[in-house]
Amino acid sequence: MVVAEIRFGYSPTLENRNVQAQVLERLSGYVPVLRRNIQEAHTIEIGGTEPVHGKQTMDVLEATAVDGQTTIAISAETITIAMSGQAYGHYDKSLRPLIEDSVRALCAAVPNLYTTRTGLRYLDEIRVPVPPSDVSGWAKWITPELLGGTRLLADEVEGAAKGMRSTWHYLLPKERQVVLNLGPFFGSGVIGPGHPFHRESAPEHMFVLDVDVSRAPASPESLNADGLLSNYDDLHQPAHRVFSAALTDEARRLFRGMQ
Repeated sequence: MVVAEIRFGYSPTLENRNVQAQVLERLSGYVPVLRRNIQEAHTIEIGGTEPVHGKQTMDVLEATAVDGQTTIAISAETITIAMSGQAYGHYDKSLRPLIEDSVRALCAAVPNLYTTRTGLRYLDEIRVPVPPSDVSGWAKWITPELLGGTRLLADEVEGAAKGMRSTWHYLLPKERQVVLNLGPFFGSGVIGPGHPFHRESAPEHMFVLDVDVSRAPASPESLNADGLLSNYDDLHQPAHRVFSAALTDEARRLFRGMQ
């Protein structure tokens, strides 16, 4: 799943359901099915001894594609664009045009909005034909440097690492930051049942890469399509870099064969 979220200063105009509907109707070529929804926004704050996880619940108007694999949700403070792996192709050909058209529709309905944060999140479930029995076996698919201490107790006491969870936080130029969460996962999918992006399958052993790239400017910036697209291009670059660097050549060969 990939999610682009744009946060802006609170807009009383966008509290109006009719105005929200006007924005989404301009995007009906992508997402023609309207519905009300309660959306949960999850955040991770880095800086203390441990990551702080937060959750915000919002009443939003949401539009979806007929197959349910693309959604756009709008509230008085955010517009969120989400695509499943089935809908997402190359960034330039799938997500970027949708971001552009969404922002143009938003600005046409509500001028003079100011962005406070832009975010781009990739959630990847690495599913392989025969999942390894312990963490060290993922080195065939995941760059070994990311697997940390899988061999710490392997030699003298014959210890096998059965699980791990790692979080990396990077600060980049242009007020950007990257939070990478990764590790093995047991279950039918990180995106749970009931969500249209959930892949119906028996419980599986998979490896999850969760890359969140964001930018929060020092002061709010006027929302316009050209400036925002440049911003998202700057966010996509490190997201793509992290995912590419995390996979081995064997994993790339597997995924190309599955396309």
